Amino acid sequence: MTSDANPLINQEIKKKSFSFKRVFLSVIFLSFFIGAIFFIEEDQVFLEDFSSTSSTTTTLMSLMKYDFQKLKKSNSLPPTLYNVKQIQFFNRSESLNLEKNKLENFINLKQAGKFKLTVEFYPFPEDESAHLVQFNWINVKTKDKVWEVNRVYKLNQKR
Repeated sequence: MTSDANPLINQEIKKKSFSFKRVFLSVIFLSFFIGAIFFIEEDQVFLEDFSSTSSTTTTLMSLMKYDFQKLKKSNSLPPTLYNVKQIQFFNRSESLNLEKNKLENFINLKQAGKFKLTVEFYPFPEDESAHLVQFNWINVKTKDKVWEVNRVYKLNQKR
């Protein structure tokens, strides 16, 4: 049999090919659309008012507060981790001059909270203006670390 003898088969192949192209193009379009939304949302942090005259500590606190609001909004952290009783800050970076009087609670503390949150600031090797911040949730009763999150905050980006 030749392909001319079976026009229905040829028509069916063309339909499947056209359908596949539509699905493929739709997936690519949606990927770009979702990617654009993600990157726009990522850049929203720099639309916040972190003025260039702010101290490094103030800028870091603002970035962390904004970041945790986004994490909470997106349900990226388990809700139980917001049950924090105390926050402790540790500076492990020689290049970072933290002003202790400007360190603040960037999440709401709970008097009967189950966790102590330790926040450790480290230098980021690839970029002098960035800092790696490690967040550790420690169970108050058992003193065990139950969760850890590392984030990188860039301080010199144009805002």
